[in-house]
Amino acid sequence: MKQSFIQKLKIKFKSDQSQNVQAEKLPVWFVDSMTRDQAEQLLMPKEIGLFVVRRSESMTDCYVLSVKVPKYMNSNQVSHFLIIKSKKGFFIKGSMHKQFQDIKSLVTHCSFMRDLIPICLNLDYYNENKRKFNEFIYYFNSTTSLDSLSSSHSDFSDLNELDIPPSNSTSKSSGCFDDSF
Repeated sequence: MKQSFIQKLKIKFKSDQSQNVQAEKLPVWFVDSMTRDQAEQLLMPKEIGLFVVRRSESMTDCYVLSVKVPKYMNSNQVSHFLIIKSKKGFFIKGSMHKQFQDIKSLVTHCSFMRDLIPICLNLDYYNENKRKFNEFIYYFNSTTSLDSLSSSHSDFSDLNELDIPPSNSTSKSSGCFDDSF
């Protein structure tokens, strides 16, 4: 017997609601539908140790830990580590000896220990800036192109945090910029 249109809508509505409940339980740093390029765009201007976990674009049922690292570790300053799900749990490719019950446990471990990846993850950032980061991720995911994140619309408020001394017109070398180039 075929289901009526209304019954199909009810089933879809229930499944959508259950997905929303599951999404609310996800940590702030888990961004399901982010590409590698988007992760790099997001993390490059951030501080070292910030990260996102996203689904792998090329490997089914795998995730990727994208992390901001120092320039000497990676020239584009973002490294990507494949997280694989096995029967025993989750592990980072190349370190199968350490498996974790879930991705949260793996991330927590990596925030204290550097035995799986070269730097410690900064979980404190997400605890302190949870609302702010959620709003940024929402904006980032809702944009249709990365071009809309350009600095052409910036109010340059982030420059106020810099401690730049006032320029001295009599001495070129006393400022923080060198005019000799």
